[in-house]
Amino acid sequence: MPKDLATIQKHRFFRKIDWKRLASRELRPPIEPIITNPELAENFSAEFTELSLSPVVTRFAEADGGWGGSGSANDVKDDPFGGFSFVASNSLLEDHGFNLPV
Repeated sequence: MPKDLATIQKHRFFRKIDWKRLASRELRPPIEPIITNPELAENFSAEFTELSLSPVVTRFAEADGGWGGSGSANDVKDDPFGGFSFVASNSLLEDHGFNLPV
């Protein structure tokens, strides 16, 4: 990993960064956002905050339960990730030697 870090640090994109000063927290960030309320999106460009919201897909969209199961509240309790399509090939914890309970 140290070799990978050195490769990244030498990349042209990062050429202006003083890595020693960064590591010792002596550098000031180029932009310091003003935060009046952590729940507001005041530091995001209007290009993004004015976009319409995507429709929310729920597990209970169809009367017959749709693709998420029977459509009962117990389905959510039993399978809170029902309807998600991503499945990792393995767990990050398992990659580092931790055994997960089944």
